[in-house]
Amino acid sequence: MDHNVGTFGKVNYQQIYPGIDLVYYGTQRPARIRFHPDAGADPKQIALGIAGASQLLGPDGSLLLTLDGAPLTFANQWSIKPSLARRK
Repeated sequence: MDHNVGTFGKVNYQQIYPGIDLVYYGTQRPARIRFHPDAGADPKQIALGIAGASQLLGPDGSLLLTLDGAPLTFANQWSIKPSLARRK
């Protein structure tokens, strides 16, 4: 079996919501996603849905999901910081 699968350190999805980019970082373990809103963008637009998952909040605010019997955790590292580079 060939395991030589190409990977990317970072993938940027521009305007996933109006004024908000999504960046996926694939080199860290675990992988991370980060939303980058422009100044003035509404972060309340951001929604994340995983079909078939049950959810629970951990004591530290982490989102604990179970998907097909397997655990999936989103650490409580959410922050919204408008990009200074885009303020021109």
